Amino acid sequence: MFSALLAPPSVTTSHQHHLHSPLTVVERFVPEVVTEDQELIDESTVRYNEVQWKAAHNSVERSETIFEQIEFMDGNCGAIELDFIIDPKSVNVLGTEGEHAKMSEEEIEKYNGWRFSVQHHLRYRENAAIMTDVFSGLKKWSIEHPDHTVLTVHLDMKQAHVGTDTDFVKQIDEAVVWGLGRDRLFTPGDLMKDACNLVEGAKKYGWPTLQELKNKFIVVITGADAMPGGLSSHVRKRRQIYATTEPQNRMCFVDIDQRACSHHAGLNNDDFDNPYYKDQTDRVFLNIQLGNHDWEKLGKETYKSGWMISRLWKANNERDWIAARKAKIHLIATNQIRNHPWASISRKNRFAVIE
Repeated sequence: MFSALLAPPSVTTSHQHHLHSPLTVVERFVPEVVTEDQELIDESTVRYNEVQWKAAHNSVERSETIFEQIEFMDGNCGAIELDFIIDPKSVNVLGTEGEHAKMSEEEIEKYNGWRFSVQHHLRYRENAAIMTDVFSGLKKWSIEHPDHTVLTVHLDMKQAHVGTDTDFVKQIDEAVVWGLGRDRLFTPGDLMKDACNLVEGAKKYGWPTLQELKNKFIVVITGADAMPGGLSSHVRKRRQIYATTEPQNRMCFVDIDQRACSHHAGLNNDDFDNPYYKDQTDRVFLNIQLGNHDWEKLGKETYKSGWMISRLWKANNERDWIAARKAKIHLIATNQIRNHPWASISRKNRFAVIE
């Protein structure tokens, strides 16, 4: 499963052909409907919150490998999404479920901390890729592509009823650092600096330039906070605890779920000025569902704030893609990675400056 998910581009002859025939690939991805393409952009002049990226939706369910999704002359995605659940046995080994005595010595040796399984389905699968393995592959790719632009990685939490929330904070950070390396991460603490909270840090210092973010990963924990009760209530609680537990020391950001605004706050969820968005001082990413109320208005207001980063999901046809670009969404997630010329940000850059 891991080799299929994150196979090097060289493993298939078709991809080798693409790498050695850049003209052919560029012609495949010429945008037919976006505004006139921008010239090569000096990355020291633009900040992370001033540009748009193409993002892969549900990267683990794609026919393309993750490498193919992020290669400039292929998918050209500046962001990917990894759904994950937790292997219950790995939690038991640490004793948080009181099951340590039931494990064999071989099983105890197998687990070194929690195992985060990269998969979309809720039931743990033994053959699914392990998050640390995927991260290690991305780190190797990063080393082999010096001076690459920042890659944003959304971790979509599918369940949170395994283990304790306190242990999760420690375990997910260890997995991220172990796989990607601390020196390749841009973290909440890096944005906060000496500010009292994350939002104030973003307002006071601003997001870094793309030049400053070269060779970096930004990891964001996303998930469904929307519906009271059920699995999503566990996800909401765990994400909240992670976001508020010494944010200056965390390795990941946590986003706001737009859908939860109306469910829990009873507020208009397309109004960026409502307290649900502006009073969460530990979050600077906003996850927007295409078609949910006036999402285009919310996207524009988010961009105008100058500190909140928006991600939109479900931009899977040409009309919605164009609307997302006009709505000034920062990260536009789509299922259309290849063979859809309209699903493009730029032919010359990994990103496009929002105008």
